Amino acid sequence: MPIKFFFIYNKSLIQLPVNPAELTVRTPGNNQTYETIKLGEVNYLKDKKLTEITIKSFFPAILSAPWVAASGILAQQPFYYINLFESIRDQKQTMRLVVVGLGINMEVSIEDFEHGFVAQDDDIQFTLSLKQARDTRAKNLVTNVDGSSSVENGFQPVRKLTKVIPNNYTVKPGDDLWTIASTVMGMGSKYVDIQKYNRLILGRDPNILTPGTVIGIPK
Repeated sequence: MPIKFFFIYNKSLIQLPVNPAELTVRTPGNNQTYETIKLGEVNYLKDKKLTEITIKSFFPAILSAPWVAASGILAQQPFYYINLFESIRDQKQTMRLVVVGLGINMEVSIEDFEHGFVAQDDDIQFTLSLKQARDTRAKNLVTNVDGSSSVENGFQPVRKLTKVIPNNYTVKPGDDLWTIASTVMGMGSKYVDIQKYNRLILGRDPNILTPGTVIGIPK
């Protein structure tokens, strides 16, 4: 299957006239590392960041050239694409990128768009930097006046989660500060706060916890 690059914007189909010589797809990680008392450095796995795509190609001055993939009404002059992409950026809109043959199909935003001429060449070279755009709108079920139900698009407010933190904690056999911080404060990395708060009780070696010891929990 031949590879073709398309954009869908406002129900219009736009095809890149020339397949890019370079295509970079990058999905950065988002993991975090923490230092623990007993285990040393631990890696906390988190969801990946948004996918980033970089396309390098050119807008041809001669649309009948053999390397031009677009044909008919999909083949446009260079400044058509330049004006289109700049307009999408100015309006803070997204578009859908579909790469036939590579399995890429996602909503994207234009993060950066560079274009210019090269000496003795009427074609316009360009670099298009895109980033995955996730739909933040939630679908809410609403009841209509006639009693029927329908789905409404809108932003779903985030409910703030609260955790009741006790004033103190009694050490149990097998406890360490990371475990205690995870249990009572909801985050193991908070063990540093507990250690500082109880420096007079824990002494110089916070790794040694005596069962039955009552330690204070900072707010």
